Amino acid sequence: MKNDMTEDEKKDKALKLLESFKNDYLHGNIEELANFSFWDIAGNPEYDGISFGEHDSKYDGDRTNIVYAIDYLLYNEKIPNLTLRGYGETENFSGDTINTFNTLFGSRKYRESVENAFNFTTSERHLRDDFYRTYQKIGNFYLLPAGDKQNSINSFRGKNAWRDYFDIFLKNLKQSLPPTNSYEKKDNNLQHLQVLLKNDKNKFFFDNKNFGSFISDFYLEDYSEIDYNHPEADKNFFFSHFTCSKRIDVTEYKKFAFGYIAKATELINNRSLRLVKELKKIIKN
Repeated sequence: MKNDMTEDEKKDKALKLLESFKNDYLHGNIEELANFSFWDIAGNPEYDGISFGEHDSKYDGDRTNIVYAIDYLLYNEKIPNLTLRGYGETENFSGDTINTFNTLFGSRKYRESVENAFNFTTSERHLRDDFYRTYQKIGNFYLLPAGDKQNSINSFRGKNAWRDYFDIFLKNLKQSLPPTNSYEKKDNNLQHLQVLLKNDKNKFFFDNKNFGSFISDFYLEDYSEIDYNHPEADKNFFFSHFTCSKRIDVTEYKKFAFGYIAKATELINNRSLRLVKELKKIIKN
């Protein structure tokens, strides 16, 4: 398929891939998408397309072929001139995961050491493993401007003191967009975000956004006032498995970590249902 596709050609391509995926993985029933974990397509060349499987560090559910097809269908009318990998000559947006897993529970490399450090019981391991599948559901994916290594908001989310927590990111984004547009001189992370928003790679989208429209664009209404009740009101420290053992005890870690799982799971499941509802409208048209 040529790169300079028309909008109709892009939509047709996305619909065809979704139809094939529905038959191969969802028993022909789009409703099953709401409870589908995209770990199950890892390594599939048609629907994944970027990795050799779940153990491949390149696997990234929010940037797979099938998720980009779904994203294109959901957002192409909300985002003017939307392009994604496979849906345009260059990509101006890329996938992002809303609720983090690795921050608290560790990537595959560290997972066992994290559970040992905090004395996970069998039931707690089950809760963690259930969330590991849940965080790869469609309701945990959205888009950000693609940027590059120097001005990627996606990358910035995970590499600063906010530790990839979506509630912290949204609070700072809200301060940076109309109608708030506040500026805190002492907060280097907030200042950095505000610089990124004005970069050419990002401002083409964010210059036209207020916080409410950003929330609406990505069906994030349930997140507009979200707060995971982080134990410390310290801008320079939010829980991560690298820092928890040095700063907090096991009881405090578990209270936050498993409370986070409960709240994030509810949000992901509800948004998954919402996105399936929106997709059903598109498929019928």
